[in-house]
Amino acid sequence: MRAHRAQVDCLALTDHDTVAGVAEARQAARPLGLELVPGIELSTRHGERYLHLLGLFLQPEHPRMEEYENWRAAARRRRMRGICAALQRQGFAISFEEVQEASGPAAVLARPHVARLLVDKGYARSFHDAFNRWLGSGRPAYVQDEVLTLREAATLVRDCGGISALAHPGVDKAIELVPQLADLGVDGVEVFHPDHKPHQVRRLTKLVQDNKLVATGGSDFHLSTPKAEDPGWVCLPPEWMLLLRMRVQQR
Repeated sequence: MRAHRAQVDCLALTDHDTVAGVAEARQAARPLGLELVPGIELSTRHGERYLHLLGLFLQPEHPRMEEYENWRAAARRRRMRGICAALQRQGFAISFEEVQEASGPAAVLARPHVARLLVDKGYARSFHDAFNRWLGSGRPAYVQDEVLTLREAATLVRDCGGISALAHPGVDKAIELVPQLADLGVDGVEVFHPDHKPHQVRRLTKLVQDNKLVATGGSDFHLSTPKAEDPGWVCLPPEWMLLLRMRVQQR
C-alpha cells in the first residue's frame, strides 16, 4: 500500500459521497498495522455556496449512510446526463454511457470522468482546460448539483457516529464561515491541507481554538488526478490528533 510505504500510520479514507471503499481499505490496512479511519467527503451547499464536509470515524454500515449513498448516486447520474446533453448541444460526441465506461470501477460519477473523456477525444487540451472552458461553474456544460445543506450533512455524519469538519476552507475562500460552524452542527475544520498557505494555517488554528472546534488535516491524496503526491506529506500534528480522538470518544 502506498500509504504504508510512505510510513503513514493512520490513514483516513474520505472518498467523495461514498463509503464503498472502506471495507477493502480496512482489509488491506490490517496486516500492515495501519489504522484506517472510515470517512467520507460530502458535497454540500450553504446558501449559494458549494462546500465539502469531511466525515471521520463514522460507521460506514449505518442505514442512514446507505440511504444517503443511494440518493446521491441517483443525483450524480442525473447531473451527468445533463452535462452530456449540454456537451452534445455544443457539438461534442460524448454520451452518458461513455462517461460510465470511462469511470471504470469508481463508485461515483463525477465531472473529472467527463474531463478526461474531453481530453481523450481532443475537445480539451488538458484536465484544467476542460473545466475552465466547459465544466466549471458558469461554463456551457455546467449543471447545478443536488446536494445536502451543510447543516444536513453535519447531522448525517453525527447520526452515523462520526466527527464532521469543513474541508479545505482556505481553498474554497470559506475561512470567514468558521465561527458559524458550531451553530451549524459542524465539529471542526481541515486546517492542514497542501493548498493552505502558512498564514491561512495560522489563522485557522486560532479560529479553531477560539471557537472550540477540532482540527483535521491530510494530504488530500487523489491518485486519479494530476495531484498525486504521496499520502502523508501533509498530516495532522500529534497534539491535534489527540484532541480529535478525545472529541470522537465524547461522541
